[in-house]
Amino acid sequence: MKIFYLDCGGRTRFTSKLINHLLKHDYDIIFLADAIDIVDDIKKSLSDYHLYKTHYQYGINILSKEEVKITDFSLKSNHKEVDKKYTMDKYKERLISVEYLDKKFIVVKAPKRKPYKQIFIVNLIKLAKTLNPDLIIGNFSTGYLEDALDDNSFKFTTGYIAFASFENAGYTDPLKGKNEYTYESERGDRERIDHVFTCVDLDEAKYIDMLYYGYDHKAIKVKL
Repeated sequence: MKIFYLDCGGRTRFTSKLINHLLKHDYDIIFLADAIDIVDDIKKSLSDYHLYKTHYQYGINILSKEEVKITDFSLKSNHKEVDKKYTMDKYKERLISVEYLDKKFIVVKAPKRKPYKQIFIVNLIKLAKTLNPDLIIGNFSTGYLEDALDDNSFKFTTGYIAFASFENAGYTDPLKGKNEYTYESERGDRERIDHVFTCVDLDEAKYIDMLYYGYDHKAIKVKL
């Protein structure tokens, strides 16, 4: 089973290059975050795939060879003002579980800003403990300090909470320690904020340099 995840960042100019890549590699299931404006065009080229299109700009879209079951998990905190924000469209369909064939995934696109990022991570940890997925994949908007390649990178430590929790539950990060960044900000900071955690054996896990194609995130390719 071949899996692909990319945070498209709302970009629409590079769709043909992305389509060519997807056609060439013949993925079984494709997760595209922040891609609501391009998934219909991608579906036209991947006509045999099922399309599960989010209703929200920052949500996660899915193309798959077989049908999937999707559950969206609303974000919750103990803060009234924060929860009021979480009812806004931009926070919906960013934390989902996906059942595909005999596998279960949690797919994420975390918010960038505090306190929403931290609360998102807390929700993610609780969900992972409840569902025990085979794979957790996506843009966490945070990472390990040791993965930072620039002095200005990673002024946040939210990731340690999540990553330690996953590791204690038996998950591993097959891309840890590769000294590779997955996101480059407009000011040039380089950070590894796109991750995959797994509790099953993988045949392959790698980053694909979609920065070359004009995106601001690298993609994640996983083969089970």
